[in-house]
Amino acid sequence: LTTTGALTSSLNPATYGSLLLLTAQVFPATATGTVTVKDSGTSIGSITLGHASGSLNISSLTVGSHTLTAVYAGNSTHSGSTSPALVQVITSTGSITTLTSSANPAEENQVITFTATISRSDATGTVTFRNGTQIIGSTTLGQGSGSITTAFHTNGTNFITATYAGDSNVTGSTSSTL
Repeated sequence: LTTTGALTSSLNPATYGSLLLLTAQVFPATATGTVTVKDSGTSIGSITLGHASGSLNISSLTVGSHTLTAVYAGNSTHSGSTSPALVQVITSTGSITTLTSSANPAEENQVITFTATISRSDATGTVTFRNGTQIIGSTTLGQGSGSITTAFHTNGTNFITATYAGDSNVTGSTSSTL
């Protein structure tokens, strides 16, 4: 038997990291077997059909447009087929940068560690620390956080912020002043 397929998404567009439910259907309803879901030709998961349909949960799509298809392999009585393309759009997600200090207030010449934590642990890239407009250090994130150590050699008030530059999936943000 000749088959046709369809692929739908539970959320389109979706923000980066969202859990999507991709549902594949094969017609006629007597089709059995496996459907491979592909992103521009690359397999991103497989579905075992039950009543000629099945679903795949996925949250790993990166920011951008993804051309998804459901490829039915066929079986002894049903021919294989490929669904029309579904263009799944993934948009970047926001971030919140939180800044903490190992000592506040601190004494003159006291070593202080400033730590910036990004609200998404999968955020990558750099964080820049400033005292007012002056850069006092920067670091590469590891598991969504980064730290610098410094000391201030004069008494007075400092206005420390941490700015996360963002990456291809997570937008940048700046902490509140500490």
